[in-house]
Amino acid sequence: MPIWILTACLGQQKPRESAPFERMAPACEAGVVTQVLDAGSYRYLAYETPAGEARWIATLALGAEPALGSAHDFVRYGQEQGFHSARLDRSFNLLFFGFSGDCETLEG
Repeated sequence: MPIWILTACLGQQKPRESAPFERMAPACEAGVVTQVLDAGSYRYLAYETPAGEARWIATLALGAEPALGSAHDFVRYGQEQGFHSARLDRSFNLLFFGFSGDCETLEG
């Protein structure tokens, strides 16, 4: 019985000429989680700042999902206006990229 081995060659991929988002100096702010959307290896978190501003941040989906209403510090290191997530089939007017961290560690 013959054994068939199929392979594919993707060829050389051109490196990105820029980051997929606008990089920014790390900034940290507190917020309360108002919505969580899981999208594979990413997690999109909506949160409200102490000033009442609504924001979205994309993070890696590591660890437990944050509970709605829980307070967190969010470290932002990038942003993109008009970001569209194909996996969620959803667009965000402004999306930050970062992680849930500790503002005191960042500032110290």
